[in-house]
Amino acid sequence: MKTPRIVVVDQESEERESYHLVPGDSIEFEDGHVTMSSPIGRAVLGRVKGEVVLLKLPARVRKLKIVELVTIHDAEPEDLD
Repeated sequence: MKTPRIVVVDQESEERESYHLVPGDSIEFEDGHVTMSSPIGRAVLGRVKGEVVLLKLPARVRKLKIVELVTIHDAEPEDLD
């Protein structure tokens, strides 16, 4: 299944993380896949490249800057693998 991809940088640790967003009813998950209804999915939904989003977790709040965003509408097929 082709999925949108988002790359973020944690503003505190400066670690780069990449996620593939999948619908909440997906059956097959691979490493790095998160649902759009998960905390990370909700935090980045509707956001744009360059924006800093807050990821609210039970233990803390993370600030993540979106550094790359590939949507299903503007991606080349090889970008979505």
